[in-house]
Amino acid sequence: EVNPDSAAAYDSLGLALSRAGRVAEAAGCFRKALVLKPGWVTAQNNLAWVLATSGAERVRDGARAVELAEAANRISGGKDVRCLDTLAAAYAEAGRFEDAVKTAQSAIELGKVAGQATVAGQKVSATAEAGPGVTGPEPCQERGTRKCELSLQQAVFFDHGRA
Repeated sequence: EVNPDSAAAYDSLGLALSRAGRVAEAAGCFRKALVLKPGWVTAQNNLAWVLATSGAERVRDGARAVELAEAANRISGGKDVRCLDTLAAAYAEAGRFEDAVKTAQSAIELGKVAGQATVAGQKVSATAEAGPGVTGPEPCQERGTRKCELSLQQAVFFDHGRA
């Protein structure tokens, strides 16, 4: 049971649901958290991540993910590695590969300075540089297909620890 007035409770439930693969429900929880606490960076970032990286096509929304991730990054002053990782993934989902690479590289550099891992940023950067249809160092089995592009996002999603 979730406290109906707690944005943090909805955000936590959203994380648990996303780890269980119930991403549509997770997205709903993140949206509810944002209704309760508008502009909350954590919930914006989590919702953007799900919208950018979900393996469920009906959940993905690259344009909305970019909007949320850019807002979260702006609010955090561009100094939060997780927000930059999410923004890079959102740009990649929206087909903005040059922006994805640039943002992923910023996440990687910031992560080095801050001592934080940027697994998602590294994968988005490597894949975006290689172009569509490549999921990291190994070519995708179905090169150039939407399914192939999703496999990158799913890998990034699980590596980011938000399964």
